[in-house]
Amino acid sequence: MRASDLRVQEVQSKGQLKQFVTFPWQIYRGDRNWVPPLLSRRLAYFDRAKSSFFQEGDAALFLAFRDGRVVGTIAPYINYHVNEYVKRNVGGFGFFETIEDYDVAHTLFDTARHWLRERGMTVMRGPYNFSNNEDPGFLVGGEDCPPVMLEAHTKPYYAEFAERYGMTKYNEVYAYRADRPEGADDEELIPPKISRVAEWASKKAGTTVRKACLEHWDEEITVAHRLFNASLAHLRDHVPISEAQFRRMALEMKPLLDEDFVYFAEVDGKPVAFSLALPDVNRVLIHGNGGRYPWDWLKMWWYGRRIDVLSFKIVVTLPEYHGRGLDAILYLRTIRAALKRGYKWMDMSVVAEENTRVRLLVEKMGGRIFKRYRTYQIAV
Repeated sequence: MRASDLRVQEVQSKGQLKQFVTFPWQIYRGDRNWVPPLLSRRLAYFDRAKSSFFQEGDAALFLAFRDGRVVGTIAPYINYHVNEYVKRNVGGFGFFETIEDYDVAHTLFDTARHWLRERGMTVMRGPYNFSNNEDPGFLVGGEDCPPVMLEAHTKPYYAEFAERYGMTKYNEVYAYRADRPEGADDEELIPPKISRVAEWASKKAGTTVRKACLEHWDEEITVAHRLFNASLAHLRDHVPISEAQFRRMALEMKPLLDEDFVYFAEVDGKPVAFSLALPDVNRVLIHGNGGRYPWDWLKMWWYGRRIDVLSFKIVVTLPEYHGRGLDAILYLRTIRAALKRGYKWMDMSVVAEENTRVRLLVEKMGGRIFKRYRTYQIAV
């Protein structure tokens, strides 16, 4: 089959949107490591009236057909908020899925580049699902186990197709995990150096650590948003996330939040560091089939009471407070709470390859890389 056998069409109807959203079920049928997204959430994600992305950007959804069957999907997008910040005309692509046929991938990449070129973009990067923080990259290592929340699971040939097309590596991010050996004493699982650094940091004058107060939701989100942007400004990939998008993400996570796993570090009463860990909802979603049928929700309810993985998603410190050991305190508090709750292992991801400070800390905590994701770019 050649590309001439293909037909690409932009999604224009509810029926086509459903085809777009449900196509991954075809690609990953029989793949025990794929985590189906909640169908209702994914449909809402593309609702232009409700999605915060469409308040600051634009996108198009494309379906590739062969003989009347869907064989691939892609969504080129432009985030005008990001472009205004980086002073460049950068577009992205996401929600890329294809059968194992390079002609399909080539046609989809061509379609995305053409859409972006028509709108004045000069570079296409991806895959990202409209945000650098959601499902970034093609999986290039660690296909043998399911991903944790907000991480992708993609076919091995996706990265091969991107490179064959002429895309070059833009960045890599790493997923880390630390396991809890059976029968080990809890205190033995805490690296002595982290304990020493945390103890030293706790004794410094004016340093305090507190749990988040979820009853004061708006105030706590405002503080977390400020710390998140200011602390990550030095990273190449980081663009300040708008408060609207940050609040949307936080609201989606709210049902999972537990005050035992959300901390703020303060110096002289000023919040200067923040950490967040969540029960890994993917341990539930992997059994839920996207919530397509009533019995899927019953299965998710059952597995929701048995989550045994904690995902440490965020630890950020204002640059002027680096070296004070605040991140060690936050890690230690989280680890002790996780051990007390009986979690079997902790995910600590994702970490950008150039974020050497956090990578070193995670590795000192006993973390080992178990997944690698690569993003690509190409001129349009």
